[in-house]
Amino acid sequence: MKNLTYLLLLLLPVSACRPDSPAPTHYEVDLFSPAPGQRTLYLGYTTTCDRYKQDFRLDGDTLVLEIAEENGQLYATEHFTPGSPRHAVLSDTLRYQISRTGEDLLIPFRNSSFLFFFYDNDTLHLTKGPEVDLVQENCLLMAGDNRFEGIETGICQKFEAGPLQVRNKKVVSCEPDWMGFLSISGYLIYDSQALYVSHFVYPSDTVQGWISPALAR
Repeated sequence: MKNLTYLLLLLLPVSACRPDSPAPTHYEVDLFSPAPGQRTLYLGYTTTCDRYKQDFRLDGDTLVLEIAEENGQLYATEHFTPGSPRHAVLSDTLRYQISRTGEDLLIPFRNSSFLFFFYDNDTLHLTKGPEVDLVQENCLLMAGDNRFEGIETGICQKFEAGPLQVRNKKVVSCEPDWMGFLSISGYLIYDSQALYVSHFVYPSDTVQGWISPALAR
């Protein structure tokens, strides 16, 4: 009997430490199938249009995009990691409602978002095919000789942000008269599942953006 008891005691810790399936360690936010617990980290960057590569720097901020659920409603939340400079002045978590409908992601209340605030459409088309070929020129994406802007969906073969780059992704922009500034440009660079880059050019030609190091090359 003692031998049997001793054998059982040896086996118990082994069984307790063996889960039925491997525990997930990390999920990127899936735009097509958002679910609570998914999260993606974005690094903040700044630069200027005239010296896009020379002035490029990571600003030290890390923004966390995470999906939450309450009473059956999905929300996107954003917060800065404790080591981020902006965490000292904005430690609260931002939250805005999202929902999937057909092939689209709806973001009706995005004004508080660091990632989506400039996008003046409440619908992000996830599977809509691109209509315009885009080429990056310094801080801007160009459709031929013109800035990319408006309601069309573009395709960019390569977008560079410092040492990071994303390839062959769709792009949507903002209307040219957003907030009355005729010279602003903003881009969401994404595919049917993930947001890779949020890139915004102020009228002063100052550039700010967010890029996911886990998704970019």
